[in-house]
Amino acid sequence: MDVMNIKKVSSSLLLTVLLSPLFGQEIPIGEWRSHFAYNNTFGIADSGDKIYAAAAQGIYILDKEDNSLQLLSKVNGLSGIELSAIAFEENSRQLFIGYANGAIDLLDEKDNSILTFDQLKTSDFSGNKRIEHFDFHQNTAYISTGFGLLLFDLQKKEIMETIRNLGGNENGIVVHESVVFNDSIFLASAIGMLAAPIEGVNLQDFTRWKEFGLFDGIPRAELRTLAPFQEKLYTALENEAIYSYQDGKWQAESLLTGKSFQHLDSSGSRLWISTQDSLWAIEESMEPRPVDYSDGNKKPQQVIVDAQGKTWIADGVNGLYGYQNGRGTSYLPSGPVSNTIATLRYADNTLYALTGGFDQVRRPLGNTSGFSLFRNGFWSKFSVQEATGVTLIPPFNDAVDIVVGKDGTRYIASFGFGLLTFEEGNRSFIIIDENSPGSPLINIDPPNRGTFLSALSSDQNGIWMANYAASTPLHLRRPDGSWTSFALSAISGRYILQIIPDLFGLQWLRIDPVQGGGILVFDPESGQERLLNRDNNNGDLPSNAVNDIVVDRDGLLWVATDNGAAFFAENVPLSGTDPVNAFQPIFEARLLFDDEKVNHILVDGGNRKWMSTESGLWLFNDSVDELLAKFDESNSPLPSNTITDMVIQEKTGELFFATDKGMVSFRGTATTGGFIHEDVQIFPNPVSREFNGTLGISGLASDAEVKITDISGKLIRQLKSQGGTATWNIRDYNGNRAATGMYLVFSATSDGSDTFVGKLAVVN
Repeated sequence: MDVMNIKKVSSSLLLTVLLSPLFGQEIPIGEWRSHFAYNNTFGIADSGDKIYAAAAQGIYILDKEDNSLQLLSKVNGLSGIELSAIAFEENSRQLFIGYANGAIDLLDEKDNSILTFDQLKTSDFSGNKRIEHFDFHQNTAYISTGFGLLLFDLQKKEIMETIRNLGGNENGIVVHESVVFNDSIFLASAIGMLAAPIEGVNLQDFTRWKEFGLFDGIPRAELRTLAPFQEKLYTALENEAIYSYQDGKWQAESLLTGKSFQHLDSSGSRLWISTQDSLWAIEESMEPRPVDYSDGNKKPQQVIVDAQGKTWIADGVNGLYGYQNGRGTSYLPSGPVSNTIATLRYADNTLYALTGGFDQVRRPLGNTSGFSLFRNGFWSKFSVQEATGVTLIPPFNDAVDIVVGKDGTRYIASFGFGLLTFEEGNRSFIIIDENSPGSPLINIDPPNRGTFLSALSSDQNGIWMANYAASTPLHLRRPDGSWTSFALSAISGRYILQIIPDLFGLQWLRIDPVQGGGILVFDPESGQERLLNRDNNNGDLPSNAVNDIVVDRDGLLWVATDNGAAFFAENVPLSGTDPVNAFQPIFEARLLFDDEKVNHILVDGGNRKWMSTESGLWLFNDSVDELLAKFDESNSPLPSNTITDMVIQEKTGELFFATDKGMVSFRGTATTGGFIHEDVQIFPNPVSREFNGTLGISGLASDAEVKITDISGKLIRQLKSQGGTATWNIRDYNGNRAATGMYLVFSATSDGSDTFVGKLAVVN
């Protein structure tokens, strides 16, 4: 294999995200930040003064001296996500980071720069490219992969050899780990244990590799881990036994037989054995000793003992643990309870992230992960599963939607368990289902948990909820606790996936495409309803498979479908004889996203439309005839083009995007504006010489006219706000950066009835 392509990221981009201060701050306009769950930590590395802990979405770095944490992800330097291996090489002071797609990042601790080697990732090779493990010997890194072994020259920073035909398989085999032991290199692989002399042979010749079998004392079965200890080499056959190697022979040890062995580590004069839910330490006596580093659930993945004798544990439930003198401490960045997020909602100055509850054919998932709350830069986690930093809730699986009542009560819908209510202050959880006094909710699958709530909404009348597949599918819980239920005449109306109230008191009900799809428009006052579909004069939707409905700031109803987007420009008459037709936007002389699936539509403070498709995220102007931006996983920190939901914090303009590989957010340029200026903020202020981003002025009246002048009154730039926010690139009309000095900001509503005057400083 040729030398891999190399991409270098400068140190100025790296390790800038200190958790403590940043999580309480707003991010600058045009910037991204990550919101990953790091509790499933699979690997760790010790550099002496730092511990690097790796989860699939990124790395968090613990400074041993002050216990501060830093985050490193695709947002601020890593080449991607789905990390799969991590190791620190002492001599070069470099952290090796491997990915499931075959990419390798090298973080140089001396200057915090990153080199990315991506030739394997971008190659035509169609096999398994996953980086499984790094091992170092002298001047070589032995890199275990999904197809074989790579030998990497640590000085030249290039691949020396590619070994792919192990076992005579031209397509390669999975090598999980390697270790140099005595004069040979051993491989724990998908076909068992292999070994070859480290020098004097052609390692690319598969006949030079010995394949150990029963004659040698060990089965030919998949092996995943290796660890040298007390002049022996150890491996583990899951659910069977630990094997040791010495003098050319393997033998089964009588240590913890039958356990679900996950990993072996040799560190700090001990052999560490990780099973699915426990950790064991073995010293010279060879007697296993359990290590109870956590009171709750445990899932040890890797163990390292540092020079100070402290034990560090990568745990798949609790993140990074530091263990010493019988006491353990968890180090875990603030994040949601899971990276699997199906639903995002924003209410009461809080972001809610729910992990979801049904599959494509509406079967409950049995998901116990729960939900998370994000406020003031920090996450709170609620789950049935016990773990570090989690508030336990009653048995309540498959959370799919949430609304906040006028009294602050949270209502969470479950696809099977009914409704969970709680007030955040007292954390008193109450489940409302078909057995609750006065409840009209219907269990369609007794005696099982069949109270399927698929959607919630709220308006001035109270909390609306969809009771999926029930004969009475729509319920209203009023503020006084009373209920009103609605039986819809359309049979498909039993299968509601979304409830959206419009400006005229009508409820727009998105119908499950599996059950015919379309939109049922319902008037609770008169009981009239109308099912809109693809038929001309009865909706004229691009597709009956409707994926999202949203009301924009002009009151228009926008619809995302499997065949593009559309909007309704007029009131919908519920009489079946009056024609109703949706309009499809025209963009670049064709129907917008014609024959392309649109999953979500979001409206920001400037009435601009954000749309997600299978190819990423699109931002259009308010009339959807101009494309303002396009984001995907190749040109942005988006972890994936598959966006599961998105929501906006209207006051700050920060947009949150949940994907199938985790969540990130982006500070947009538009916020919701009012009739007057209120709590106007200019940030950053002062503007430092290092700042090259976009200055924001928020809290303005909607669509305000903004003028920036120098202290003498000379006009430098004139702006118009997007909703309640105006942005400035710190440059005048000629493109020159504003000189050092004090500047005045004048803002006024279009009719001049409300104004604002502020100051900002620029330092170059």
